[in-house]
Amino acid sequence: MKNWLFNVWNVAKIELLQKIRQKNTLAILVFLMLFTFFCFPDRNSTLNFSISLRREDILSARGFYNSDWIGMLIIIYFSTVLLFIGIFLIRKTMRREQLDGYGMLMASSNVNKSAFFEGKRLGNFLYLAGLMLIIEFFGMIIQLLRNESSMITISSYLIPYLIIILPLVYLLSTLAIIFEVMPLLKGTLGNFFIFMVAMILVSSSLINLEYSKNSNILVEIFDIGGFKYCLKLVLESFVATYGGSIPGFNIFGISPPTNTFFTFHFKWEPAFIATRVILILFTFSLLYFVQWVTPLVSIFSIKNKHKLKKKTASTIETTNLQTAYQTCSLQPKKKIEISVKYVSSLRLFYYQALLVIRERPIAIFMVALIFIAQWVLIRTKFNEQLLILATIIPISIWAQIGFKKAEDYLKTTLAYPKYFSWRLLLIEWLVWLLYFSGTIVKSLMLHNLTGVGIVSISSLLVVSFAYASNSIFHNELPFEILFLFVWYIDIFQKAKFINLFNPYTQSMRALIFLLIGWIGFTILGIISNYLVISSTKNFRSIQLPWKNKLKKKKLSP
Repeated sequence: MKNWLFNVWNVAKIELLQKIRQKNTLAILVFLMLFTFFCFPDRNSTLNFSISLRREDILSARGFYNSDWIGMLIIIYFSTVLLFIGIFLIRKTMRREQLDGYGMLMASSNVNKSAFFEGKRLGNFLYLAGLMLIIEFFGMIIQLLRNESSMITISSYLIPYLIIILPLVYLLSTLAIIFEVMPLLKGTLGNFFIFMVAMILVSSSLINLEYSKNSNILVEIFDIGGFKYCLKLVLESFVATYGGSIPGFNIFGISPPTNTFFTFHFKWEPAFIATRVILILFTFSLLYFVQWVTPLVSIFSIKNKHKLKKKTASTIETTNLQTAYQTCSLQPKKKIEISVKYVSSLRLFYYQALLVIRERPIAIFMVALIFIAQWVLIRTKFNEQLLILATIIPISIWAQIGFKKAEDYLKTTLAYPKYFSWRLLLIEWLVWLLYFSGTIVKSLMLHNLTGVGIVSISSLLVVSFAYASNSIFHNELPFEILFLFVWYIDIFQKAKFINLFNPYTQSMRALIFLLIGWIGFTILGIISNYLVISSTKNFRSIQLPWKNKLKKKKLSP
């Protein structure tokens, strides 16, 4: 047992130090602190970036900035933040071990599978818990700056942190490892699953709060962020102060200065504390169940296959560079430029599309089915449900549009002049206009020219947005998160946020906004890609290992 605990602590320490030393850790902490500062506006501020309550007889009301109120808001805000981005802060926690073939080392060492997994979970847990603890201390500073209550109650910050935040962090630390172990949840499907579950949990907590007293224990357990419990206490404090009916919530926006205040105090019910204990026990056993049903070989061989493919691809890239250099040395430059100008655009797009087809055959198959369904079911009642599927299934393919960091070698070759990115983007536009052609034709049949423009420009905008995002970040994650947010609000919930892919609208204003967005993202993507290409060294200036050999052969008789 002593050796097991020692191994767990060593693995956790390595994981924690690795995450603390990351470049983005300081940026994440600064962002969370700024977010905390703007969540607690001044008494006379018209920017309502905090929770306020409204009723017909009360314009706007909130709690005094005492320790209980600030501690409660920190719980609500950062439980929401952790649900959406918490796993991404500790994602790829096993990537280094999988790339290095750690399974063979583990088999020959005294670190068994349970100690390794538990150490990884503990390292993730300490990292997220440390970030949230810093935010709790920063909340005390905010209380002193707002100067509405100078008495700081440590328990008002510490107890919610222990009862609500830590179980949530423990669950996220476990899920991050499970997502690495299960191949299906590693990529876009896992991101979609995280987003949808987070939205369901947050939305369900805001629905029917007046009936929260009658909730059963399962509802309380699934309230993993403590939203419903905290908001229920806020409503009870408001009604106890002013009486009358239950008010509504107002979160984020411009509102009149808050002119009504009430005193809020935490109340901890034994039943709610019991649900936290059940959540911790379930989380603890979940990881052991997953590691029990998952063989060690499958866990650490997933990335080894990827590493082998990457090594093979690197050899092919080197051969391509050598061929390009030999072609450049033996043929006139004009011939190369003509062949590149008229042939290479479609050829490179074909090979990039071929890679996507090989890596994501299921996604390509579903995209093909949706394309056919848009034409077959063009006159049925299922067009709205079909449009929801048609706009979310290609997300993993859209996330590959543009150029990743691993493909920068192309930008140093003669096959990739600076104008080439524009040609590839144009081909992408045509492909995805063809994909939504069934919906476009349906709008034409309804004589809705505005709807035709909305769907067409929406498809162009999504392609340009993915292109710009990947060119700037060299990562598909920012595009996936932002698109999922807009898709959930605008298409799934039909809030008509920006009327994205809305074939039934007659609004010219929405069409103009989408057109401006499309042009803006296109310009941004081309400029960012141009800057990346310009900053890359010219192909001729690269000291290739075979360059000197070719010169010697050229000079020899």
